[in-house]
Amino acid sequence: MRSKILFLCALLSLVLSAFPSFAELPAPQGRVSDFAGVLKPGALVHLLQTIQQVESKTTAEIAVVTVSSLDGLTVEDYAVKLFKKWGIGKKNKDNGLLVLVCPSEHKARIEVGYGLEPTITDGLAGNVIRAYFVPAFKKGDYSGGLTAGVDHLANFITGAESPEKGFPPDMLPPENQVDFSEQLALTAFLSIFIWIGFVFLGHGLSSKSAFGLFFGLAFGGIPLFFLLMPDLAGWPRSTVLGEAAAAVLLGIWLGIKYPKGLKGKSGKGGSGWISGGFSSSSSSSDSSSSSDDSFGGGSSGGGGASGSW
Repeated sequence: MRSKILFLCALLSLVLSAFPSFAELPAPQGRVSDFAGVLKPGALVHLLQTIQQVESKTTAEIAVVTVSSLDGLTVEDYAVKLFKKWGIGKKNKDNGLLVLVCPSEHKARIEVGYGLEPTITDGLAGNVIRAYFVPAFKKGDYSGGLTAGVDHLANFITGAESPEKGFPPDMLPPENQVDFSEQLALTAFLSIFIWIGFVFLGHGLSSKSAFGLFFGLAFGGIPLFFLLMPDLAGWPRSTVLGEAAAAVLLGIWLGIKYPKGLKGKSGKGGSGWISGGFSSSSSSSDSSSSSDDSFGGGSSGGGGASGSW
């Protein structure tokens, strides 16, 4: 009996060890929590001053954390759990940012709250990690890497530095440079869907079809939105706007000029707007302000970037 109890205890311990997510997360030591003990006193003071300046100017909260272990979690999971437990960022603004570094496992993560995602995009966070964190961390210089990276993040948040000018070209790896062929293929691909969508919209205008209007606007409007996003397109704004305008106008013109190409054998149209599809023979169906060791209660949006060295 005793041997069976010992066997069950050992088996239970083995099973529990397979669930590292139950590990207790640490409590914050302030805006900078150096649990791994890798920061020099001067770097700690510099980080605290930078973070305080950002919070005073924008109310955004930055937390810098180093840990000795991720307790079996991925750096992404650890960052999300820590972000939510500490509540980094002001409540209802969700303007928090977590910089997490685990030197022993060579992992780093920048986790961004919902409110800061328009400013600190995933691509921007990745560039900070690759340009400032990784080169210094490879040399064991965690103080230098964190102060440089957090300084740039702070400048982006306060608007003192633009993403386009925030990185010296020689510090960025080749994959971060704008590839002309990739951008050409991307804009051409999106333009096709924009053109098709606005052909339907033009047909809706000519045939007074509400369905055509809404379908065309949705089908062409969504890729148009992505095409106009600066961090996705990567083209000069004049080029992007010209490309989008050409696709929109061409689509509407074709839809108005050749409505029968989309209508097929539709019945006689009335003078009023119709809400059904393009074929009149088919019937529509039914559609169904904080202290040094506490944060403001913000939440994470799941955005950010990770890196290793």
